[in-house]
Amino acid sequence: MAVLLRRVPVRVLASWLLALGVLGVGRDGAAQQVSAAELKAAFLINFARFADWPADARADGDPFQFCVVGDRGVAAALEQTIRVHPSPLSMRVAVVKIDAGVTHCHLLYASGIDGRQAAQLTEIVKGLPVFTVADSDGFAEHGGVAQLIEERGRMRFAINAAAAQRSRLALNARLLSLATLVKDVPDATR
Repeated sequence: MAVLLRRVPVRVLASWLLALGVLGVGRDGAAQQVSAAELKAAFLINFARFADWPADARADGDPFQFCVVGDRGVAAALEQTIRVHPSPLSMRVAVVKIDAGVTHCHLLYASGIDGRQAAQLTEIVKGLPVFTVADSDGFAEHGGVAQLIEERGRMRFAINAAAAQRSRLALNARLLSLATLVKDVPDATR
């Protein structure tokens, strides 16, 4: 089932990307093109910026762990953005497999997964403070926290606030105001 998502206003997305340095401005003042991987990385970093994890999610001094399944391009874009724009919070990026290493993630992005894999992923991290994001159809409605959708050259996202709550994540009202809010479908694994 396709999810209809509200568009992120261009000025908001552009300000996100400019703030992260993902979107450059040329000499003529025009915005430069970004790759899909860079755009997804910008969304993921902003999801992390506009969410709060419970105190027990990270020991003092431990880095914030971004994990990526199935898209090394997004992992590389995350690493580049973190390197170019360091944060006061130490951050790391790891490429992981669905069945290995995902329980140590703070924000987990999975690309190109099918419904069975999505269900497996949400089951593995069930009850853990992991912000799950995927680009597969219906991911947020089936228990994921967020879903990225590329449609007609534009990136959109949906948030499942109930899934975030189950993961003990507090989402900023600003993030929620930009998202299309979706609810769990009746047969979703929880």
